[in-house]
Amino acid sequence: MQAQLDQDEMDAYYQEFQVIMKNAVANNARYSQNAAAIFDDGYRLAYDKPNFKSFRRPHPLSKHDDFLMMGVVNANLDDLGYALYSDNSQDTKIICSLLHGCDFIDGEVIQNHLVKDDEDPYRYFGIKHLTMQFLSSSLFKPRELLYIENMGSTVNEDGHRVIYTVLRSIRFPEFTPVPGTVRADFQMVSLYVGLPTGQVQYYTTHLFNPNGKFPAFLYNQRSARNYQTAQTFGQLGQIRRLIAAPAIEPLSGVVSALQKCVVCSTVSKKWRWCRTCGQITCKSCAYHIAKPGHMIRSSKPRSSSVLSMSSASKLSTSSSSRHKAESVDTSIVQEDYCKKCFYRAKNPQAFQPQGSLSSDFAVSHVRERERSLTTPTTVPTLRTKKRTESEESHTTTSSTPNARPTPKGVTLLPTEFHNPRNHQHKFERAASDGKLLSRGRSSHSSPESTKLRTLEEATVEFNPDLFESLEYQRKLLADMQALMGVSQSSSSAAVA
Repeated sequence: MQAQLDQDEMDAYYQEFQVIMKNAVANNARYSQNAAAIFDDGYRLAYDKPNFKSFRRPHPLSKHDDFLMMGVVNANLDDLGYALYSDNSQDTKIICSLLHGCDFIDGEVIQNHLVKDDEDPYRYFGIKHLTMQFLSSSLFKPRELLYIENMGSTVNEDGHRVIYTVLRSIRFPEFTPVPGTVRADFQMVSLYVGLPTGQVQYYTTHLFNPNGKFPAFLYNQRSARNYQTAQTFGQLGQIRRLIAAPAIEPLSGVVSALQKCVVCSTVSKKWRWCRTCGQITCKSCAYHIAKPGHMIRSSKPRSSSVLSMSSASKLSTSSSSRHKAESVDTSIVQEDYCKKCFYRAKNPQAFQPQGSLSSDFAVSHVRERERSLTTPTTVPTLRTKKRTESEESHTTTSSTPNARPTPKGVTLLPTEFHNPRNHQHKFERAASDGKLLSRGRSSHSSPESTKLRTLEEATVEFNPDLFESLEYQRKLLADMQALMGVSQSSSSAAVA
C-alpha cells in the first residue's frame, strides 16, 4: 500500500492552494485591464503568436526563468473542463499524453482527497505522480514530478465563470523516488475564463526547477513548446470524447482492395476503419490520434491502425514503472477516426458510454444510432424528401425529458488541426446552409466577422452530400485549369 497524507495535512495544503488560486485570479484581472502591469512585474515578451503571448522573467532563487502564458482559444469552457479533469490513473495518462506529447512517459494517482460532485463538477484535490523526459534521453535523465493538484470552478469579479488548476510539487519522503530519475520541483497555476463571445481566455504561470544536471539556457527556450500545448486546447474536448467513446467492430466483413469512403464516397485502396462507428474512411477523410501503447484500453484490435490495412509506424521509447520490474510498453499506437465522428465529437451528448467519464459531464440519455442528415434542399427530390421525413422523426424522438440542449456559444474550428503528435491536417467545415466556415484571420477583427454559428443538434454537424458536391467542384476546377494550361502552351507554340 502506498504512503498517503492524513486528513489534517491535506486540509492545510488545500487552504494554501486556495490562496494561490485567488492571487492568480486577481493578477489575471489586473493584467487584463492594464497590459503594462505585466512588464511592471519584471516580465519580458519571449514569444508572440496570434492569440498567444509568452512572457518570462528571472527567478530570484533559480537560474530557470518564470513563465507567463496568456491567450484566447476558440473552445467551450465546459468542454475544456471536461477534457482536463482526471481523478484516476488512466485518465491522467490520457490527458498528460495529449498535453505533453512525447515528453510524457508515465503517470498515476497516489491519493484522492476531493472529487467532483453536483455542486462543482470540476472539483478535484489529490496527489499525483508523473515521469517526464525533457529533451534528449541520452543526455538528461527523466524528471519525476510528485505534486498536489487542485482543480475547481469559481467566478471572477466580472461575473465570468473560471475553471482553475493549481499544481505544486511537495516534499514526501515516504514516497521514494523512481530509480534512474531526478525529482523536480515546480508550480503551475492555470485559469480558464469563459468569455461572453463563447471563447476561453487562458492564463498560466509556470515555475520549474528540474534539479540535477540540466542547463538553464535549454529549458528557458520552451516558449515554442508551450505554444504547441496551447494549440491543443481548441480540440482537446473533442479528442478526449473520441478516446472515451467505445470501440465498434468494423461493419464491413469482406476485405477487398477497393472500398468506398463513408464520408466523401470516393473509392480507394488506401482506407481505414473508424474506431467509433466501424465505417470505412479514406486516407483524406481520416484523423489519427496517436497514444502510447500502455494507455490503450482493451478493445478490438482492428479498430486501430496497428492491425489495419494501412501500417502505422511504431516508435519505441523507454519508461520505468514504479510497481513493475519489467519495462512498460510505450510503442505508439495510432487510432483512426472518420471526419463524421470527429465533427460529431463537438457535441457533449455524443459517444456516451455508461459508467465512463463522458456520462458524468453529459446527459445519461443515449441516442440511437441514425443515418439521417440535414442538407440544403433546392429541388424537391425523392432523396431529400426521405431525408426530411427522417429528420422530423428524429426531432420527435429526441425530445425526451432527459435531453438537454447543447451549450450555446461561438464555436470556431481551425482550418489546420494539430493532433498531439504534431501531425497537421487541413480541412474545412460546411454548415447546414451550405456555407464554408473557416477561422478568423486576426484576433482584432470584429465579433461579427469571426462569429459563425452556435452548435446545434448532432445531426446537422456533417453533410456527406455537400462534401461530395464540393469534391466534384474541386475536380472540375482542376480539369479547367489543366485545359487552360494546355491551350496556353499550344498558343505559345503556334506563335513561336
